[in-house]
Amino acid sequence: MNLGGGSGFARVVSGDDSSLALSIGSEAGFTYSQRDGSLGGRTRVGGSWVGGVGSEGRELRVGTFIGHRGALIGYEIGADLFENNLATDRVALATSAGMDFPLKLIVGPKLLEGFVAFTPTYLVEESRRVDWEAAGFTAALGHEMELSAGLALRLPIVGMSVAYSERQVAGGRVQALKFGVEF
Repeated sequence: MNLGGGSGFARVVSGDDSSLALSIGSEAGFTYSQRDGSLGGRTRVGGSWVGGVGSEGRELRVGTFIGHRGALIGYEIGADLFENNLATDRVALATSAGMDFPLKLIVGPKLLEGFVAFTPTYLVEESRRVDWEAAGFTAALGHEMELSAGLALRLPIVGMSVAYSERQVAGGRVQALKFGVEF
């Protein structure tokens, strides 16, 4: 169980304006691995609430991921079904279902690992889709895109993580710094 999987701070940037919010979330799930091999995966459900002065949102997710993990390098791919919304003074993201398809590269020993991830997103609600040309992108994949990086310390009984992400959304960017404690 991850008690802080979505907890931290979020900053919504639109042009020269930005707003800061607090994110509180959690997730629960299970991991699995090949008995005599390097394949493994995880399945989880999670939710979070974002709130601050002039901003509020929520997110529910269910996803499953699989990958390969060597001694120092690995990767993980998967599908993450979600429904979310966010409203600030400058950016209004209507409630929409969608699907993330993250590609995560993992580096380091399992005790202390770092990661970078690229996540294209496909959305049901058309008003949520980014106009990539207007946003200044010459090439993009999906209706939204996220880049993230983080570190995780995985001790035998408990793990801790910190991650930074930046997601391009219709009308701006959502920057987040999130913390996790895993059992």
